Amino acid sequence: MRSWKIFVPALLACLLVVPVGHAAKGDFIFGLQGGLSVPTGDYGDSLKSGFMGGVYGDYMVHEMFAIGVDASYNKNDGKELPAGDEVKSTIVQFGAHGKWVPDMKDAPVSPFVQLGAGLYNVKREMTVSSVPSDTTVNKFGFNLGAGLDYKATPQVSVGVFGNYHNISDAWTDTAGDKKSATYFTAGVRVTFMTTGATGGN
Repeated sequence: MRSWKIFVPALLACLLVVPVGHAAKGDFIFGLQGGLSVPTGDYGDSLKSGFMGGVYGDYMVHEMFAIGVDASYNKNDGKELPAGDEVKSTIVQFGAHGKWVPDMKDAPVSPFVQLGAGLYNVKREMTVSSVPSDTTVNKFGFNLGAGLDYKATPQVSVGVFGNYHNISDAWTDTAGDKKSATYFTAGVRVTFMTTGATGGN
């Protein structure tokens, strides 16, 4: 039998039983995330999925609750439109959030739920009937999401996330009506803990 057939199950078993520390009150956490930005609703009628990248930071006010700040960049190109027409959009977001992290004892994974709000800079570039137009607005919006982190080391976690964003009156359609911009973001994240784990609760 090849050695890897023994090594891999043994490694997985160790990951499942090793004690895992979680963030404690007073810890600072920061991280990077990246993935897809997926426009929805009227906003997504002329836009296809694109790139999303962001940063975030949290302060643990309790073992199960954090407050933090976040920023992200989203870029979406247009879908196929009539000849000569095109559209693309970028959204830069700055906000604050609250995060709930349930107590998972010594489990190797840590789920979370997050609710946030902030300022969204929405830039929309369009060409209709060979006439270009650009609009840029700064609007208030909110977001909510969830994710799952795996503690790779006492100071580093890797995980996945998904968020829903809603920005009121972010763009104007061809009929002149104000529309909300809604989109999903999803991808992977890497989190760093400044003080390290303090042990399970």
